[in-house]
Amino acid sequence: MKLIFLTYINRSGSTFLANLFSKSPDILVCPEGEVIMNELLVNPGQPFDYSRTNKEKFFHYFMKDPKLKYWNLSKDIFLNLPENANNFEVFVSILTSYKNQTKTEASVVLFKAERLIHLYDNLMEFVSTDKTCFLSIVRDCHSVYASQKRTKFPESDKFMSRNPVQTALNWRTHVKKALRMSKEGRLEMIKYEDLILNTEEIFSQLLEKTGISFFELSQRSGDLFDRLPESHKSLHVNILEKPILKKTENWKRSLSLKEQCMIKVIAGNNLSMFGQSSHKQVCPILTWSLLGYYFLEYLFYKLIRIMQFYLKINFNN
Repeated sequence: MKLIFLTYINRSGSTFLANLFSKSPDILVCPEGEVIMNELLVNPGQPFDYSRTNKEKFFHYFMKDPKLKYWNLSKDIFLNLPENANNFEVFVSILTSYKNQTKTEASVVLFKAERLIHLYDNLMEFVSTDKTCFLSIVRDCHSVYASQKRTKFPESDKFMSRNPVQTALNWRTHVKKALRMSKEGRLEMIKYEDLILNTEEIFSQLLEKTGISFFELSQRSGDLFDRLPESHKSLHVNILEKPILKKTENWKRSLSLKEQCMIKVIAGNNLSMFGQSSHKQVCPILTWSLLGYYFLEYLFYKLIRIMQFYLKINFNN
């Protein structure tokens, strides 16, 4: 079985790309499942804990997690786990079970998650380079933030971002790492704007680069949308429609000049790959006090997330 890992920043077009892959009878695209990624791929070489408590925890994930429960996996999933397996082998076993239950004829499985790019080095020791490929889809940071600004997480009803500095910092980190890995031949990077401008050509090139058999992109929908959580379908309804090219410029109307300037300052030269000018030419009114305000807000956000993380660990212990 061949594995595709797709990584991205939220609202970059990853579900659109994943749905294209799902049009092939030979490719199964998994709905998002960050929980099993966090449990199994952070320390992929660690021996899997076969204790009853741990098995019950995973069973609870697949029954109750807002995303994993839509995988509709059988309750007997852990009866077929490989013996004396490490976390990565258990992860592959779960994906194989999902493939066999959902799309038996598939020989390729795609798993997507935002954090995957930061786990690449952890995973390389356990994957076969001829059976595994890593993809990253990137989109103009302005468009990413404009979409995050108006989109709420279904689980929490909170906006994905209301801080352009926060989004631009996360975007810059992802893009810089993706560019470096792409130049080293460890990852294939796709620009969302290129993909929607010339979908069939860019996608066929991607299939060739990843060693996946070519297939025609039919007008029918991929099979991913029907398996998405009900609460997430409203976020991705556009993947069923032909892309509207004009939407790539919508951020110019929805973002204030101050927001645009801050994104250009933080995202920096990496924006040039999207045809954007230097911030020095377009941001004469940007004040460092305003930038500092958003940056401090971002640091406060990160501090809260770190505290939540450690409190969760202590609580679990």
